[in-house]
Amino acid sequence: MVSFGPVAQDLQESLRAGLEPIFRIALCLTGQVLPLAGWNAERQQYLGEALLAELHRVWLPDALRVLALTEADLYADDLNFIFGEAEVGGPAAVVSLRRLRPEFYGHPPHHELFARRALVECIHELGHTFGLRHCPRPGCVMQFSDRIEESDRKGPGFCPVHRAALDAALRRA
Repeated sequence: MVSFGPVAQDLQESLRAGLEPIFRIALCLTGQVLPLAGWNAERQQYLGEALLAELHRVWLPDALRVLALTEADLYADDLNFIFGEAEVGGPAAVVSLRRLRPEFYGHPPHHELFARRALVECIHELGHTFGLRHCPRPGCVMQFSDRIEESDRKGPGFCPVHRAALDAALRRA
């Protein structure tokens, strides 16, 4: 797990504790400076795929996957913002924490809600790196979310189909 820019240590530890048993992998934490590549001054956002490319540059060769966390706001070419982006079946994923914070929407800070949202989006993006696609089943963590309410409706768990697919991918990894 890489942080692009400062990310609270307690959140990183919480995510590590939540992700390790799901993906059955040990996570190491490291920090990187947020790169200049991918910054769009007009939008005041980073292009998600540019951060994925940067992850390939800093990727540890013995790492199975690399997940980046950032406070920067992200977008994709066809979307005005994204919670995260991943290479389906590839090694890299990135999650933006910016829009997961209740205060982004004018609400008071709520650490537990923020940490849950971050965990859900990290599981979702890491799921993509293991080849999982979006899911139509209610509650599955692999459902697509383009609004925070949609992210809140899904939980951190996989539907039976995606759990089986993840288990098979983990056995092959």
